[in-house]
Amino acid sequence: FPGMAILWFPFFLLGHLAAWLEKLPMDGYSLPYQYAIALSALFFLWMGARWLFRLLKKFGAGDGPAAFITFAMTLGTNLIFYTIVEGSMTHVYSFALITGFVYFAWKMFHEYRPKWFVKTLLLFTLIFLVRPTNALVILLIPFAAGSNPDLVSTCKRIISEKWTWIRGFIQAGILLAVPLVLWHMQTGKFLVYSYGGEKLSFFHPHILNILFSFNRGWLLYTPLALVSLFGFAGLFKQDRYRFYWLAGFLVIFVYVVSCWWVWYYASKCGQRVFVDLIPVMALLLMYLFTRLRTVRRKRIVTVLVILL
Repeated sequence: FPGMAILWFPFFLLGHLAAWLEKLPMDGYSLPYQYAIALSALFFLWMGARWLFRLLKKFGAGDGPAAFITFAMTLGTNLIFYTIVEGSMTHVYSFALITGFVYFAWKMFHEYRPKWFVKTLLLFTLIFLVRPTNALVILLIPFAAGSNPDLVSTCKRIISEKWTWIRGFIQAGILLAVPLVLWHMQTGKFLVYSYGGEKLSFFHPHILNILFSFNRGWLLYTPLALVSLFGFAGLFKQDRYRFYWLAGFLVIFVYVVSCWWVWYYASKCGQRVFVDLIPVMALLLMYLFTRLRTVRRKRIVTVLVILL
């Protein structure tokens, strides 16, 4: 899928210009291109962190807690590895896109303006084009809405504003046309399964392995994720609607990614597919802190987070 190429395009042009100025091979692989792609990974890390900070504030976190949780998720998980060492993989980009998607979805339901719908739809389209299984984040839409009345009323409003959804779907359609055009140019067919013999085996999930195995188990190698899951207790007490939708999304996501034929994904640092869910981990960690009633408990969890 060409999602990464779309995101890289401006950075590629920057590398192309630098290669021309430095009289280096303009082949897409010489040193200026390498630096340009590395720069793109750092840019999306920065953008994702900005959106994450704002998202946490929208869900009720103060400036201090939002900054601390953003800092912890950036440096206390394998996100930093997939930015600095393997920055040409999809994960730091998916982290930024999914964070932005949830952030603008929240604004669409609670601070409605037509542009928030367009941005949410465009980000969702890019999420799909970068990593198709991440289209499951569509299940986070009710979580962002917070209630069925808000969900239904906003959807009705969008439908009633003809040019809002027409503009959004035209722009999303242009992006979705990119893989169809590329596949046709390369193979003569508009639809191609480009993963060859690699597939999802829905009757053979590896849920326990992908979560707890010494072979890159998510919760074993990213213990901050395990701590954040205790935030479900705070979310359950505060908002049952959001609890059920977030828990349901996480269960479905874990099941689907565990069905991939090579469930450990040949990750080099922890379980890489869950890097994309860092905004979910951050929100759960926020709900964990809201659940802690005494200063002593908050200090203990804060120290634990810093150590991890």
